[in-house]
Amino acid sequence: MVQRFGSALKLNLRFPALVLDGVCSIEGPPTMPEFDAAPPLRDSDVLALTGIRHRRIIRALRRRGRCPAR
Repeated sequence: MVQRFGSALKLNLRFPALVLDGVCSIEGPPTMPEFDAAPPLRDSDVLALTGIRHRRIIRALRRRGRCPAR
């Protein structure tokens, strides 16, 4: 989702995203949380994700008659 305009029709491009780069965990009795970093994304991870998003977007456009069938 891209939000393009605010309430006064000013151009405000925003790309909301949730980016997880790790988790905070607590071991045992109450202690300070420790940050455990997630492993870096591989090219195959990004390729799989963009493939899924591409199929879903095309399917939604076809349902609305905005993308011709092959």
